[in-house]
Amino acid sequence: MATAARLPTQSKSSRTEARLGLVAGWGRYPVLLAQALQQDGYQVYCVGVWGEADPALGEVCKKFQWMGLGKLGKAIRFFHRHGVCQAMLAGKVHKTHLFQPWAWVRHFPDWRTIRLFIPHLLTRRKDCRDDSILGALVEAFAAEGIQIRPPTDLVPQLLLGPGQLTDRAPTAWQWKDIQFGWKVAKQMGALDIGQTVVVKDQAVLAVEAIEG
Repeated sequence: MATAARLPTQSKSSRTEARLGLVAGWGRYPVLLAQALQQDGYQVYCVGVWGEADPALGEVCKKFQWMGLGKLGKAIRFFHRHGVCQAMLAGKVHKTHLFQPWAWVRHFPDWRTIRLFIPHLLTRRKDCRDDSILGALVEAFAAEGIQIRPPTDLVPQLLLGPGQLTDRAPTAWQWKDIQFGWKVAKQMGALDIGQTVVVKDQAVLAVEAIEG
């Protein structure tokens, strides 16, 4: 009597490794990231920040759930429920929301969020630089067994490669502006002021600040 060959079963660990969490903010980047991960065989479980994330993520991701800005605990429970051990942060969260009048009342943070941000926003024992807040967020997820990974580790194809992007190359004078602007942008980034600078004739015309 012929017997059917048994198909190899997928281990629990391999199924878990194929699952990735995504905390999505504003912009098109989280959607492109989710699409690229899906094409590479990952199942994306996404929490989208209310008022920031693109609703199209609901069509791209395996599971999608909206999350208020102050609902860190909800995001952690969502990832635990779906067996997610690794996650990524993508997209902008407009920092101005944190400094609006009665922001804490409006966003009604849960207990995890309150514990995390009290030193930054209430007692002022810690600063509110982007690096400080994001670092605290990464540590909070890690404490719950969820490792935050850089998206480019898994989908490096989303990065621009070296080379010319425009129809013509910059002139020698424009190269001087580019080199000057790059130095200024690096210094701004180190001071956590912004990531964009506009220059002309090696003079700064505008810089990005908290409003983006």
